[in-house]
Amino acid sequence: MVIEAISGDGRVLRPMIINKGQAHYMGWYAKLQRKDVATFGVWEKGWSNKGLGLPWLKEIFDKETRES
Repeated sequence: MVIEAISGDGRVLRPMIINKGQAHYMGWYAKLQRKDVATFGVWEKGWSNKGLGLPWLKEIFDKETRES
């Protein structure tokens, strides 16, 4: 699952990619050129919950849209 957003002025915000599982497997991220292109989460159900969605709102959405 991916939580993604575009701000009102057209900027693309960093997404959160949620993988299904109980722990991160570093092989999932091995081919990334840059580690700051997205935030990653993992949950056994494979979709968002308040433990993943709320931090994304506070850490990514709020910080990246605060100025505008």
